[in-house]
Amino acid sequence: MSNFRSLLNSIFNTRKILSRSRYPWIDYARGICIILVCFRHIFGGVMTEDKNPADYPVLEYLNIFFFSFRMPLFFIVSGLFFRLSLLKKGTGNFIRNRAQTILYPLIVWGTIHITLQLIFSEYVNANRHPSDYFRLLYQPRSIEQFWYLNALFSVSVLYALVATYARFNSSRQLVLGILFYAVAAYLHTNDIEAGFITDVLFFYFFFAIGDAASGFMLDPGNYKKIASYKSLFLVL
Repeated sequence: MSNFRSLLNSIFNTRKILSRSRYPWIDYARGICIILVCFRHIFGGVMTEDKNPADYPVLEYLNIFFFSFRMPLFFIVSGLFFRLSLLKKGTGNFIRNRAQTILYPLIVWGTIHITLQLIFSEYVNANRHPSDYFRLLYQPRSIEQFWYLNALFSVSVLYALVATYARFNSSRQLVLGILFYAVAAYLHTNDIEAGFITDVLFFYFFFAIGDAASGFMLDPGNYKKIASYKSLFLVL
């Protein structure tokens, strides 16, 4: 029991959390989003032909509610550290790091994933072809969850190039993100297939939100304000 209390104290001790250098609240946000992603995929997976989502209204509502913000939050969190990373590494090394930590896992795990689906084609619910290996790069939505890595890599690289060569600050990036978001909405509304480009246009806006908010969110002088119950109430 004492160990359990110690665990709760380490999780909810605001003063201890804010004294760390790794920003554990960022890890908590990512962890919560990962749990919500698992919830959606599990819920969708158990809804087979003999099960109707309408028969589970509470779970279906939660599924729709969580879906509305979990993936945008991932991009907001990534945008928070963009400026710090770009200043530390430089544009070339930043892009190289993105390729090593995002693009490389996308290709490796995507290749393993598709290969297993091809080998066990009689037992999986996906109709795979050898050409699907290339879809990881230009149409990742057709390869289940791998669209996220493609979108995060593409958004990060494009954002860095615009920031460096067009010299866009966070405010201009935010305006550009709004324009991209509008284009993505037009493509979606009119059922225009643009492959990975639609995801880039859509999530660029949320990455820009994270970049714009980073000055406030990462300022140690604002930690107590962010962690206060008043702030929590306003966010809710």
